Amino acid sequence: MLNPERGDYETLAVSRSILSGSTKLMLKAEKMIKDQRFPKSQRLCHTKLIEQLFEPAGSKSFTAFPLRAVFRAVDSDETQVLISVPKRLFKHAVDRNKAKRLIREAYRTNKDLLPATPHMHIAFLWLDNKHHPSHVIIAKTKNLLHRMAETCTKS
Repeated sequence: MLNPERGDYETLAVSRSILSGSTKLMLKAEKMIKDQRFPKSQRLCHTKLIEQLFEPAGSKSFTAFPLRAVFRAVDSDETQVLISVPKRLFKHAVDRNKAKRLIREAYRTNKDLLPATPHMHIAFLWLDNKHHPSHVIIAKTKNLLHRMAETCTKS
């Protein structure tokens, strides 16, 4: 059995021609899952890059309550994302992690709304001191991604 977690996607392409119809559907589903991954390389971790992102010159921001997105077009290999939920708003780590999980899932499933180029550094900041349902976070994230895409295509 091919295991996509091990990186067997090259083997999937080779064996595609000899598989039945139902297995081909499964391969398409696995490919869609691969496109929605959120690996470490897509996470913004470097302190200097984060400082550049929050400098007033060159970065833009949009708010869709309870989220704020700060972004900047950069010359890099791929778009990188930072997710921040302040301790001031949620005292318990469990609550902060839940909010981050919701934002991460909303971005991961809708990142295809962003244009392929230019690549960006994006920071999603949580603004409210209470939790919101996942469908609200998904809608707000989509709104922010659409607005970022429009801004990038105008520039």
